[in-house]
Amino acid sequence: MTTPRADQSGVIRSDVTLAALVDAGAALLGIPLAAAHRGEVVVALAMIMAQADLILDFPLPDVAEAAPRFRP
Repeated sequence: MTTPRADQSGVIRSDVTLAALVDAGAALLGIPLAAAHRGEVVVALAMIMAQADLILDFPLPDVAEAAPRFRP
């Protein structure tokens, strides 16, 4: 699974905290989560967070501007 590491806020992420996040999110949203699928959801969340880290860790210069709005 994942190796514990600090995220942007300094919070350590680990399999235990990701599993707790999955459980809390499912309960909050009222989504029934079968025990057989829980591990797969935790792994998917870890992969999504690792992908997000690639974007969030990329430094942008202070002068970077948002792209203009796309209008088809």
